[in-house]
Formats: sequence, C-alpha cells, structure tokens
Amino acid sequence: MFLDRNGNGKKDAGEPVAADAVVRLGKGVGHPDDSGAFLLRHLPAGKNRLTVDPASLPPGMRPGAPIPLDLATEATVIEDLHVPVLPAE
Repeated sequence: MFLDRNGNGKKDAGEPVAADAVVRLGKGVGHPDDSGAFLLRHLPAGKNRLTVDPASLPPGMRPGAPIPLDLATEATVIEDLHVPVLPAE
C-alpha cells in the first residue's frame, strides 16, 4: 500500500508507504508494514471487496476504488496486490 501522489496506480520512486492505513476484506483488518505489505488472515471464499478506511489516511489523500477479489476457496495468502491511495480530488 502506497501514497500514489501522481495518481498513476503504480508505485514510483519517492512515493511513501501509507503506514497508518487500515485495509479491510470481509472480517479481516490489516495494517501495512514498513514495506507497504499487509496481511489478512482467513479470507472467505466468494466475491469480496478490499477497501481502505478513508479515516485512516493522511489529509489530502483518499482511497482508490475498492478492489474486487473473487476467491474460489478460502485463502490464506494473496501476494502482489497493489493498493494505491490517491490524492483527494
């Protein structure tokens, strides 16, 4: 998870981790570590939406669109999921 200051959806050099952000998926709640990675455990099978709590973001930033995840079975790990946090419009 990173602060996507230029809004291009990619982590560019100099774009910091959204360290205090709160990520939600089903009943799971996660917080990014120093690298921007986060861990959610016991993800339910079926259609899910990963969201970012807007109240947990720095001033002037907003969550990107919810990320739909369709999990065929209960998942224990999802890797390489990029979650940008965008400048407020």
